[in-house]
Amino acid sequence: MADVLGGVSNEVLEKFGETILGKVADLIRDVGVDRKKKEKDVEEEKPPKVNSKGIQKNLDFNVKLRNILTKAVALGELDEAVKEVLELLKTRNGELMLLDADPSLLQTKEKLDALKAITGGTSEGSTNQSDMTSLLLLSNMSGGSNRNGGLHMESKRRRLEPYPGRQQWFRSESAFRGHGSARQNGGQGYGNSRDVKRSVKCFKCSQFGHYATDCMSFPERLSEAIEFWGNICSSEWVLSVIEDGYIIQLDSRVTLPEPQGLRPSVLRHKDFLFAEIERLEEEGVLERSDRLPRAVSPLHVVEQGKKKRMILDLSELNKSLVPPRFKLENMKTAWPFLENANFAATFDFKSGYHHIKIHRDSRDLLSFSLSNPPAAPYFFFKGLPFGLATAPWLFTKIFKVLVRKWRAEGIKMFLYLDDGLIVGETEYEVARASRRVRGDLAEAGVCVAEEKSFWVPDAKFTWLGYECDLVAREVRGTEKRMATWQSVLDELRRSVAPSVLDRMKFLGCLASFELVAGDVGVGRARWLMQTVGESQKKMESKNTRKEKSPGEIREIEFWKVHGEELLKRSLLEIEPCFDFLLFTDASARGVGGLLKDKKGCVLWKMSEIGDSNFEEQSSAWRELTAVDVASARLIGQVRGSIQVLVDSQAAVSVLRRGSMKPELHALAERVWKNFESIGGCSFLWIPREQNVEADEASRNFDFDDWGIADRVFKQAQRLWGEIKVDWFADAQNKKTERFFSRYPEFGSSGVNVFEHIPRAERMGLAWWVPPPVMIPQLLKIAKSRGLKGVLVAPLWKSHPSYQALVDSSGRFVRYVRDYIIYEKNDNIFIPGEGSKYCEATDSKFSVPFDSKAMSTAKAYKEENEKRNLWIAQRNLPVDESSLLLYLVDKAKRIGSSALTRISAAYQTANESLSTIGSSFVSDLIRSKRREEIQSRKKMVEVTVEDVSKIVELAMKEDSPAKDRDALLAVLSFNVMLRASEAAEIKWSGVKQKDGMMEVFVEKAKNDQLGLGRHSYFNYEPGSDTDILMCRWRLRTKGKCPYVFSNLDGSVKLSAQSISALSTKMLRAIGKPGATHHCFRRGGANHMRASGHSMEEIQTRGRWRSLVGLQRYIKDVPRAQGCSHPQEMLEDQVEDDEEFEYNK
Repeated sequence: MADVLGGVSNEVLEKFGETILGKVADLIRDVGVDRKKKEKDVEEEKPPKVNSKGIQKNLDFNVKLRNILTKAVALGELDEAVKEVLELLKTRNGELMLLDADPSLLQTKEKLDALKAITGGTSEGSTNQSDMTSLLLLSNMSGGSNRNGGLHMESKRRRLEPYPGRQQWFRSESAFRGHGSARQNGGQGYGNSRDVKRSVKCFKCSQFGHYATDCMSFPERLSEAIEFWGNICSSEWVLSVIEDGYIIQLDSRVTLPEPQGLRPSVLRHKDFLFAEIERLEEEGVLERSDRLPRAVSPLHVVEQGKKKRMILDLSELNKSLVPPRFKLENMKTAWPFLENANFAATFDFKSGYHHIKIHRDSRDLLSFSLSNPPAAPYFFFKGLPFGLATAPWLFTKIFKVLVRKWRAEGIKMFLYLDDGLIVGETEYEVARASRRVRGDLAEAGVCVAEEKSFWVPDAKFTWLGYECDLVAREVRGTEKRMATWQSVLDELRRSVAPSVLDRMKFLGCLASFELVAGDVGVGRARWLMQTVGESQKKMESKNTRKEKSPGEIREIEFWKVHGEELLKRSLLEIEPCFDFLLFTDASARGVGGLLKDKKGCVLWKMSEIGDSNFEEQSSAWRELTAVDVASARLIGQVRGSIQVLVDSQAAVSVLRRGSMKPELHALAERVWKNFESIGGCSFLWIPREQNVEADEASRNFDFDDWGIADRVFKQAQRLWGEIKVDWFADAQNKKTERFFSRYPEFGSSGVNVFEHIPRAERMGLAWWVPPPVMIPQLLKIAKSRGLKGVLVAPLWKSHPSYQALVDSSGRFVRYVRDYIIYEKNDNIFIPGEGSKYCEATDSKFSVPFDSKAMSTAKAYKEENEKRNLWIAQRNLPVDESSLLLYLVDKAKRIGSSALTRISAAYQTANESLSTIGSSFVSDLIRSKRREEIQSRKKMVEVTVEDVSKIVELAMKEDSPAKDRDALLAVLSFNVMLRASEAAEIKWSGVKQKDGMMEVFVEKAKNDQLGLGRHSYFNYEPGSDTDILMCRWRLRTKGKCPYVFSNLDGSVKLSAQSISALSTKMLRAIGKPGATHHCFRRGGANHMRASGHSMEEIQTRGRWRSLVGLQRYIKDVPRAQGCSHPQEMLEDQVEDDEEFEYNK
């Protein structure tokens, strides 16, 4: 039997122990495997290789620390790793303090590390006390290799050595040549060792690897590397420029500018010029000679803050050059690549332009002298100078070769002249690209300004005046640029009348922020631009002070409030999401708009007719007006971001960037202000076919938008109870809070009430003011459903709707329970925006006279006032019978025409006459006309020959009065002008083209919409008519906008004056008793005799009807298709010309 311990056998215990030990062993093995796997997953990062030994040391140390910490995080052993890193940092700080005391110990430490490596010791991160002792010993042993205390001490000695004394201002040649003592005395101490030579820094070009005495001149640097350029460039022209220099191409016929000496204004910069010329001579950019050059240009100094730049003023020579068109890369070019970039590096050339060699044959075109007038010695540019018109193109063309190479190698880089930018997604990518670019520039002979270059990848960089943060994903102007902008803005705000130059400075600052400010930077500075533009057009001085206009004050305050916010931009271009879409359009007659939600449902619709001048405005003005009207209507109705969609590219451009035209910019400003009250907005152009609904809205107007006077509505509620809902209304004419509309409206209970009958029925007693055409349908539904409502309708007996209101006996239908009839003079109808332009509505409702010509409406109103006064004096009822009595009374003293006017005036303001009344009025007028025939004087006829006589008299006498009167006769006869129309003719409305004259009559009798009428007639250029027109216009000198004015052109003539002049001139040619109206009658009969139709005469003469025209026309054979015998003898040549007198 097995041994038992405590009830458990030994065999079981042994088996349990073996199982436990096996699991523990497996667990230990898994932990070891997992640790090895983690160590394997954590790859050790290798430091990138760079040329600078000091930077390489720092990179090695930093990567080492990073590897220690990365490995510790993966293994979960941070405590030990932190201790190790702290110890390394402590040791590193000790080394740096030691090296600062004696820089030569850097090489000594390298030797010590090499000895320790040979003996098997560790060399990295273990500089203990014994190492320090060894360092000092080795330093003393190697002291003879650097007698001057090392390169660093030599540099300090050179900086402390005073510069050679400069001679006086431009006295002798030696004053411009450098003294080489600082670069020639005292060796560098490292002999000819190659490693030491690599660490030497040139004092001339700031590059490593050579001494100043061995430094080549800037213009020769690229040509010395011609083998490198030949390997990467296939353009023979580029290689020839690099090797031999740039030849300035001048036309042989060009006259070179006169030599110009040193300008007195630059003498205040003489110290700067002295140093700059000395430097350029040392660098080989300038050479002096006593030889007279072909062109001598003056020097100019440009101040950019504290920085100065010497520029050769080649403005005269540049007039002979035509720079090719090309595009410079800038931050806008790089913008799409910055969104995904995380690191960047920047670099800058040293004296970039001077790298481009100028050909020997062209150097004498780029010279200057230091005396005035110019005299020897002359200074010639061997390198490309600032100021040459083709310089930016040439520099970009040459270095495009390197850019093409780098981009072909997958490097994302951009070069704006001599400023470069490298971007990438990873630090390693940018570091690799930086090494490649830096190496290629060195091989190409390009001198890099290391103090301005930042080759180490970083998430923050500054390039072309912008600070970019790739972590915050934001771009903004540099602090210096922002400070300049702020100071210029403050100056504008402080000054009541800033100078034009102050405005130009501010606009220049805004232009430099174009990338971040965008369209707002342009649109919100248009008033300032207009002031500068007007000043430049007048050629005023830049120092001229001008008071700020209201528009300028608004813009300056806008930038004060929003400047800081707008002058920065996020790199993350998030596609905006809009709450609403606003479609707008404009036609020749009006504007339209639709508001839709995100789902495309129409929330609101607008149609509005323009005024009488609307059609004459530009299409851009009309489109902007549509957006202005729509945005104004939306204020207080919606809140949120809106995308405005317009089918006019010109309008979209103005809405985004404003306009230099004040009337368009004022509209844009109103739109911006409207949308500020609503929310954010964006403007987008869409094709016309995508804007059909808004286009239809701009043409389809509601002419039935008339309403009812409030007194009528209140009376209806007193009689029949409270009215709950308005079935046919809009937001302007609604009578109740709840209403149904024709188009989508804010607050509307529904569109088209006939689609919502059950819901409308439940709302209660209805107010029915439908368009007359809908009355039959409404009554049919009301009868079938037993609806209750108050119907307001015109008793328009000639309209189809009247039949639905009365039965066969002429009484109201039986389901009309009660009614009130208002007389027409009660004016219960209120016109809407659309019904004002509806002739039918005007003639029946409250504004019947607006459809008439102004003179006609005035005459009708006067007649009605006289009639009403006559009736009131006799206590007669205001109805048709009183009219008939009034006509009988007036017929005793006035003629048939006056009686006709009284009848027409009554019918315009009231209903048409009854059958009996109409017959009575017709008989009365005909009777009066028969009486007039017996006593009528014979009408004086004015013919084309009479007009010719008037013209001939004017041509003979050469009198201003005769010229004006003759021109009046010509236009009145040809265009058949009334005296009132002739008084309103403007020079802008008279146009001559292709043997035809166009006359615009602003206020014609047949122009109910007030849009004006155009009349045309033929005339011969160079004829007497043409001469008269030109002569009279020159005499008035454009003082008066009207054609017919006083002789001094100060005031236009009245209609009465024109009538008097016409009577006088006709009497002078033997036509006594003739009036101005005889010209109109004579012109109509001349056209009829020439074979023109009645419709053509009616159109040109602006008669409202053929009936009115027929009274002017006399019977002639030609009008009845017969030819006069004399005409047949003359080869049947028809007189189809309008007027033969102007030969």
